[in-house]
Amino acid sequence: TGNAVDFGYITTLFRYGAGISNQTRGLIAGAYQGGGASGTLNTIQYITTATAGNATDFGDATVNVERHGACSDGTYHVNGGGTSDGSPARVNVMDYVTIQTLGNAQDFGDLLFITSGVSASSGAAA
Repeated sequence: TGNAVDFGYITTLFRYGAGISNQTRGLIAGAYQGGGASGTLNTIQYITTATAGNATDFGDATVNVERHGACSDGTYHVNGGGTSDGSPARVNVMDYVTIQTLGNAQDFGDLLFITSGVSASSGAAA
């Protein structure tokens, strides 16, 4: 219990991003830009959870997206669905990154439906 303490800053103002974490890193992917700018982002940024500090660029998602879902098994971060600036406005794209390795996302497959406002859940691998 107690009050919040400043941890650091994100790389850009945003809303509607999706985040996950494992034991060492927290990742935030995609979002809708804020702070006077507009449009969806394809950025992925990360923090190291053991030490306070600002977010750092991790790489890029395969599409600009917001209002998408994210899940993780502790090794991989998977994003899916969401809304994009492009056409069609909603997407069925799923992409992934390996959490401990910086770099751009790779195609993971497609959702069955084109959708946004996606929720996701995950658990440890069996």
